[in-house]
Amino acid sequence: MSIHSQSRGELVLVLVTILAAFGWIFAKESIVEMPPLLFMGIRFLLAGIILVMLGKRFFRGLNFANIKKAMMVGGLGVWLWGFGSQGLITVIIWG
Repeated sequence: MSIHSQSRGELVLVLVTILAAFGWIFAKESIVEMPPLLFMGIRFLLAGIILVMLGKRFFRGLNFANIKKAMMVGGLGVWLWGFGSQGLITVIIWG
């Protein structure tokens, strides 16, 4: 690894840390003004739009069949996560 790429990596880490800090401050102030679920929805919608814009060239090769498969895997993952969480809560409550 060259010194230039290491310095660039460290700069990216510093910028991400600063961005995360501003995110916490913004979130704290936003929760006061709007319901938490609305804030989360807007936040994830904006993040999705930004990610699609940044990764546009990676999405060009996708077809509907691949997108459908990815959505099914994601949906199954969310379902299993919720099912597992509910099972854990049941075990904790009922022993």
